[in-house]
Amino acid sequence: MLNEGVTGDWAGSAALLSTTRRTAGPSRHRVLDGYVDAFEVDQFIDMLSGAARRGERALVGNHNMHSLALQRSDARFAMLYEQLDYIFIDGTPVVWLSRLRGPGVRLEHRLAVLDWIWPLFAYAEAHGLSIVHVGGAEPMLGRVRDAALSRHPGLRLTLVDGFFDTEDPVQNQAVVDAISAAKPDVLLVGMGMPRQERWLLANVESMPRCPIVTVGGVLSFIGDDRPTPPRWLGPLGVEWIYRLVTEPTRLWRRYLVEPLPLVPVVALEVLGAVRRSRRRAT
Repeated sequence: MLNEGVTGDWAGSAALLSTTRRTAGPSRHRVLDGYVDAFEVDQFIDMLSGAARRGERALVGNHNMHSLALQRSDARFAMLYEQLDYIFIDGTPVVWLSRLRGPGVRLEHRLAVLDWIWPLFAYAEAHGLSIVHVGGAEPMLGRVRDAALSRHPGLRLTLVDGFFDTEDPVQNQAVVDAISAAKPDVLLVGMGMPRQERWLLANVESMPRCPIVTVGGVLSFIGDDRPTPPRWLGPLGVEWIYRLVTEPTRLWRRYLVEPLPLVPVVALEVLGAVRRSRRRAT
């Protein structure tokens, strides 16, 4: 079940705290039914490392158009989002939607996982943090381990197979035990939406006290199972087109069907922004 890099305890870990607390951090902004936190990459890494040092179980998710649609249609998904300590922006359309409510969110606050995962690995290697990721399966996990350690040979990385029956208590407990045994300073949960959120909601009290971040299928890009979108497409808001063209069978419903219920909601947001602008102009 485990695919391990360099392991061991992080000597600088602080004593575990009995409760989770949200420390001072980025500005928070409304987006449709939810909210987002306006992180830049360095701030995001600082937040994760700070929570790791303090032994805090900080729950971190993200918002893109897919998650905004799921928050309205999936009750268990929405329940987890009510418990999150931080929500980073994973999509330029979310930046645009937030700006309909007012200024404060910039394109620099769009943090796709691919944009911060390698800086996190670099920081973890330099400071001795243990990174654990649950999700994916062999042989991809082997390719991910090789890719990560070729760039960061001192990285303490443990990969836990995420292809298991989440409803089977024996299989589920084996995964929980594997995560605990790896003693993560940062735990990444990459099972895809909404499976990862449903699983985390059911198992959060059994998770180690460390920052826990949902990361979707990021390992598929690191392990070269999927073509990596050029990073310049993200700020333009068209990365989804690249992904749809390269994986139409898997992603057509996610990008072309699931967001449809958001159309009237977004239209009302736009109308509200226009009315507010007119009132300010008079």
